[in-house]
Amino acid sequence: MAKRESLKGLASASGVFKAVVSFVGGIPQVLLDFLEKINDDNGPLAEQRLRYGPAFYDLTLLSNRIHGLVAAWFGCDGALPKEASEECLSLVQEAAAVYGSELRRVVSFMDEVFANSPFLIKPEGAMDDSTKLNIGAGSKYEATLTVEGPGLQVGWQWRVDPMCTIDFGVTFAAAGGQQDPVEVAPVERVNEATGEHVSTSAGDYTFTWDNGFTWLASKNLEFSIAAIPKVDEEHPAQEG
Repeated sequence: MAKRESLKGLASASGVFKAVVSFVGGIPQVLLDFLEKINDDNGPLAEQRLRYGPAFYDLTLLSNRIHGLVAAWFGCDGALPKEASEECLSLVQEAAAVYGSELRRVVSFMDEVFANSPFLIKPEGAMDDSTKLNIGAGSKYEATLTVEGPGLQVGWQWRVDPMCTIDFGVTFAAAGGQQDPVEVAPVERVNEATGEHVSTSAGDYTFTWDNGFTWLASKNLEFSIAAIPKVDEEHPAQEG
């Protein structure tokens, strides 16, 4: 139960910790969704337990009784008459055959149940911890992400309406304002994009969505940006 609650807590994390889990831990968001939903008190796992658990409980009870019979039989240490021993052997063999047959049937059925359950299907168009807004025709929107030093992994993900495009680019301006902003991601006219960049110093990342090329259509934008410590894969942190 404690382990299930821990998994549920991990999956329902938010903010910076959730970004760390997704970007550094390499855990896909769909898997986090799965952990949260399947471990919910009223989630699919609880429903499956109530619906199909009794079959497994019956099999477990049968297995325990078979083991108990075999243990009692061996405990007699040859004291039983030959006829009784043969009857015990026949009973154990028949019970084991029934147990094996029922176990294969139940496991096969459960395999089909879970294979066809939509636990891993991500809702269409879903993007976690995102900001949604509308960019008017001929307008642009800028979002700024401040980093406090070098070695931070900055990630971004966004999209606009299907069949629509918008000009998108990323620049970085080092703290102090003594240098001109540098281009991190060149401006491209696309429908969606994901990317990442490792900061070289403290400063501000500016994400720009420019809809200035159209004077008729506004665009609905959904985006998510985050900055987390970069993991050194060649020299991972050692635990104390």
